[in-house]
Amino acid sequence: MNTSEFLNETIEIERNIDEINLNIRQIQTIQTRKLTLTSEEQENTFSQERNRLTDIILKSLTETKDRIRKIESENINLQKINHPDVTLRENRHALLKRKFTNALNTYREIEDTYMKQQKDKITRQYQLVYPEATEEEVESYLQNPNEKIFFTHSTLGIEDHKEALAEVQKRYDDIQYIEKTIAELLKLFDEIRLHVEEADTSIQELETTAEEHVVEMEKANSILEAAVVDARSARNKKWICASVTLVLIVILIVILILIVIPTKK
Repeated sequence: MNTSEFLNETIEIERNIDEINLNIRQIQTIQTRKLTLTSEEQENTFSQERNRLTDIILKSLTETKDRIRKIESENINLQKINHPDVTLRENRHALLKRKFTNALNTYREIEDTYMKQQKDKITRQYQLVYPEATEEEVESYLQNPNEKIFFTHSTLGIEDHKEALAEVQKRYDDIQYIEKTIAELLKLFDEIRLHVEEADTSIQELETTAEEHVVEMEKANSILEAAVVDARSARNKKWICASVTLVLIVILIVILILIVIPTKK
C-alpha cells in the first residue's frame, strides 16, 4: 500500500483499539456490579452481556493483531529497498503495537482482579460452611470444588448448604470463564511478541548478509589494488628492460662505428 493508504490503515487500527478499550471498561463495570448483585436473574443478565462483550473484544483483538503484524512484515520488506517513508511507517507501527499490548495488559489486569475477588467470595462461603478449614484445605477446594467436600463437617442445615454450594458453583464457573479469557489474551500477546522476534531475526539476517557483502567488496578491492600494483610494476620492469636494451644497442652501434672508421683509413 502507498503512504496515504498506510496512514488511513493505521488510523483505522487506532480507532479499533480505542473501541476495544471502551468495551474493556464496560466489562470492568459489569463485573464490579456482578459482585454486589443478589438476584440470580440479574446476575444471569449481566453474565450474558459480559460474555457477549468478551467475544467481541477477543475477535477484534485477533483481527487487530493480524493487521499490525501485516504492517510489520511490509516494513521489513521496505527496509530492504531503503524506502523513503520507512521511518514514518516504523514509528506508526511502534505506536500501534504499544497501544495494542497496553490494551491486552489492561484487560488481563481487570480479569485477574475479578478472578481474585471471586475466589475471595468462594473462600468466605467455604469458611462459612466449614469454619475450621485451613488455608491448604481452602486452596485445595478452590482448585476443585465439589459437593462431597463442601458438605463434610458442616454445622449448617441442608437448605443453607444448597444455597452456599450454588453460590460457590456460580463463582467457580465464572473463574473458569475468566481463566479461558486470560489464556486467549496470553496467546495473543505471545503471537505479537513472537512476530517481533521473527522480524528481529530477519533484520539480523539482512544485516549479516550486508556485512558479508561488505567483506567481499573489501576483499575484491584488495585484490584489485594488488592487481593494479602488479600491473604498474610489470609496466615499470618492461620500461626498464626496454631502456637497457636501447642503451646496449646504442653502445653497440658506437663500438661498430669506432671499429669501422679506423679500418677505412
